[in-house]
Amino acid sequence: MADHRTSAGRGIDLIWPGELLSPFRPPILIYLDLNHWINLAKASLQRGSPQYDALLLALRAARSRRSIRIVLSISLVEELSAIKNPRQRDELVALIDELSDFEYLAGLGDVFRLELQTFLNTRMGGRGMGWNPIPLVGRSMLHGFGKVGDLKILKDATGEDITDQARAKPFRGDPSWFEKLERRAERELLAGPRDSDIEELRAAGYRPERPRQSHHNNVLIEQYFADELLDQHWRKGRLLDVVAARHVSLELIDMLTVELMARAITLSEVMSATTHVLELPLSMPASAVFVGIKTQYHRDRNRKWTDNDLHDISAMALAIPYCDVVYTDASVRNAAITAGLDKLMGTRLPRSPLEMAQLVEQANGESPSD
Repeated sequence: MADHRTSAGRGIDLIWPGELLSPFRPPILIYLDLNHWINLAKASLQRGSPQYDALLLALRAARSRRSIRIVLSISLVEELSAIKNPRQRDELVALIDELSDFEYLAGLGDVFRLELQTFLNTRMGGRGMGWNPIPLVGRSMLHGFGKVGDLKILKDATGEDITDQARAKPFRGDPSWFEKLERRAERELLAGPRDSDIEELRAAGYRPERPRQSHHNNVLIEQYFADELLDQHWRKGRLLDVVAARHVSLELIDMLTVELMARAITLSEVMSATTHVLELPLSMPASAVFVGIKTQYHRDRNRKWTDNDLHDISAMALAIPYCDVVYTDASVRNAAITAGLDKLMGTRLPRSPLEMAQLVEQANGESPSD
């Protein structure tokens, strides 16, 4: 994996959070966008293109040799949950089950929080809120929500946790029964409820439309900002400054306020300790990617923002800084490369299934395909 200790745009050095515990390499970390999962699922069902057939073979070989780890994100979960056809969701989850261990990147809010803590520790000293270290990658969807995954078994009404005893004891002669049960739970969690279960779930308070509406409201806010608050003067000039400042006010302000109060310092003191007005957001790797892609998107005055745009930006803010290979769609890739994020983070952003397969084969110790 690249050292990543390079200098961000405008002479701002990236500051990497030591409290975010990255796994050892190899194996390398790979992130796949949903559209590529869909094409790979088609290939697994003999309905794919030859290039995705080749990519699927390369991924399977690399997985068998443990030279790669394919990680997921909560943004991917949210996109997948919007697929209305349960059969299509099942096909996708079956392939994800095969190619991953249901390993998820930490939640974006948690990563922002640790990056901010490290920045303030570096610039101001002290401990502030003192957030504990967390793994970059965890083996449960719940890890992406800042929770501890794994099934728990309680003993009757006493509440005694007997999970370890149950895990160690074979069930019907199968010593790996508990691991299989956990994997099934993760699979069903990702696939989502069956249509036949919706009525009962709604009676228990299931309201998936609420977070979706909240997300869509953010899309409307982004569109309003693009249509009403930006003009060509800003788009041709200091657009990065505007988007970065807006990122602080929208995404970081609450956690920043908490940290400042814990340290008994003011924002003015922080700014006086920096060498550039944008050092705070742009020295934080996830924030730098978040801001960089948004800036490129806002350069297009005719862009119509979609729900997937914000999902993609959130996913890339985690994947590009903290993974080794990120295979995303053409629009996101173009924005990231135009912003120089691939070089800044030392991350490979392949253009095609063939290029992606070659990178996987290299990780697998094979000669790249012709």
